[in-house]
Amino acid sequence: MFQTKKFLQMLGIAIISTFFLSILMGLLNFDGYHVFITLQLLITYGTIGVLSVFWLPDTPYISAYLGAITMSLLNILFSYYIFNVLIFADPTGINSSMSWAVIVSMVFAFSTKFIISKKESRVPA
Repeated sequence: MFQTKKFLQMLGIAIISTFFLSILMGLLNFDGYHVFITLQLLITYGTIGVLSVFWLPDTPYISAYLGAITMSLLNILFSYYIFNVLIFADPTGINSSMSWAVIVSMVFAFSTKFIISKKESRVPA
């Protein structure tokens, strides 16, 4: 059964991890723009994928998918209303953003679930 409270907690942890990663990379005076964006993508949506397996074991793939879509939509709305970036004028950018978010989140969820199942199959009961 899908648990909304844990889902929202998972989104909160992903937002906090993105916030702290941004502060850390800003304090370190990190100059690589593309590497910065890639690390943020991996940390944010990877956190969603991993936490969906641990916190929502009944529906890990659905929660990873919905978490990625929700975070991507929040990012798009935040950039449009706060920073006045005309993101809605570029539908391919929105498609790319949501596609990468879902792919990264699902890959992390699948690999975490695979590692846990292999680990449990090796341990004798």
